[in-house]
Amino acid sequence: MKKPTLKRHVIYYVGTLILMVLFISGYALIEWIINDIPFADTYMRLWIIPPLVVSLLFAYEFILGGIVFSKNPRRNERNYVIHVSSVAKEVLNLELSDFETLRDNEGFQEALKKIYRLYSAKNQDETAYTNQLKGFQEDSLAYQVLTIIVKETRFLLNEPKAKK
Repeated sequence: MKKPTLKRHVIYYVGTLILMVLFISGYALIEWIINDIPFADTYMRLWIIPPLVVSLLFAYEFILGGIVFSKNPRRNERNYVIHVSSVAKEVLNLELSDFETLRDNEGFQEALKKIYRLYSAKNQDETAYTNQLKGFQEDSLAYQVLTIIVKETRFLLNEPKAKK
C-alpha cells in the first residue's frame, strides 16, 4: 500500500479546514437568525475551532499514526504475517478455508515462526530460508504458501529503504 502523497494530504487538510469554516459560518448564521446575535460576534468567538481541529487531525495522523498504527511489515510480527499472508492470498487465490487449514498445521506454523525470526534478524542467507521448506511435499498447500512467503521475505530484506 502506497503512502498518500503530499498533494493528497494538503487537499485533505484544506478541505477539512474549509468544511469547518462552513460549519462555523452556518452556526453563526443560525445564531444571528434565532437569537439576534450579530454574525461577526459569533464568528469571532469561534474562529479558533477550524485551525484547532485541523492541527489535532494532523498531530493524530502524523505523530500517533506513524507510531501506533503502522502497517509496515518491518514493524512487528503481526504486521509481517498480515503482509505475507495477503501476498500469498493474491498469488495463490487462497480462500478462508485454506488459511484455516494452514493455521491448524503445526509444521507450517513453526516454519513461519522460523522464517520471521530469520527476517527479524535480517539474515540474508538464502539457504536458511529454503531449509524451512524441507519436510513439506512440493505439491502441498503449505509448501506453496511457504515458497511465496520466502520470496516475499527475501524481497522485503532486499527492498531499498525509502528516504524520509
